[in-house]
Amino acid sequence: PPLVLSRCDDPSEWSGGTLEKTVTPDGKAGIRWAHADAPSLALHRVAADWSAYNTLEIQLHSAKATASRFLVYVGSENPASEGADYYSAVVTLDFTGWKTFRFAFTEMGVSRSPLGWDHVTDFRFNASGWENTPHPDAVVIVGDLRLTQTTVGQGPRLGDAEFFGALDLELPALADVKAATVTGDYAAARQAFARYLRAR
Repeated sequence: PPLVLSRCDDPSEWSGGTLEKTVTPDGKAGIRWAHADAPSLALHRVAADWSAYNTLEIQLHSAKATASRFLVYVGSENPASEGADYYSAVVTLDFTGWKTFRFAFTEMGVSRSPLGWDHVTDFRFNASGWENTPHPDAVVIVGDLRLTQTTVGQGPRLGDAEFFGALDLELPALADVKAATVTGDYAAARQAFARYLRAR
C-alpha cells in the first residue's frame, strides 16, 4: 500500500506554510505555500526508509500559471561527502488548479553522494536557489504527499491536467469537456469525454 508522508492537514508538520481549507480536493485540507512569504516549505519529520517504493506522488494546486519553478528536495545526507547530498526534481508552475505529479526515483536527479533511498534525512520544496527565484504571485497548495510502488509500464502515466491538455478542446464536440476542465472539475470532464467517445 502507499506510504503517506503527510496528509497536509496539520500545519505544525511544516515550516513555511499555513493551513488551507477553501481550495482543496475532495474537501480535504492542504498546506498553503506563498513563495513571496517563504522561499521554502519543509516537512519537519519524514519517513527515513523509502526503499520499498519507487515513486513519489505530490498533489499540488497552483493559483496562477507564473511559469516559475521550484525544486523538490529529498535529502540523504552522507557524512563522508562534502556539501549537501540529495535527490531532486523540478516543478514548473505552468498550470492552474490541481495536478498530481509522479516522480519515479530512477528519473530524479542525484547530487553528490546520497546514502540511498533507505536513508532519507529531510524533505522540502525550494523556490529559491538552483537558478530559481520566488515569484511574487506564486501560491501553491500541497494536498497530499505519498510514496507508491509502481510497476514498470503500469499507469497512470498522465494526470488529469496532462491528459486533457493533450486533447484538442477547441473541437465543438468537446465543448462540455473544455467547460469542465476550465473549472478544474476533472470528474465531469471524464464523464463528458466518455459521452463523446460513445457518441462518436
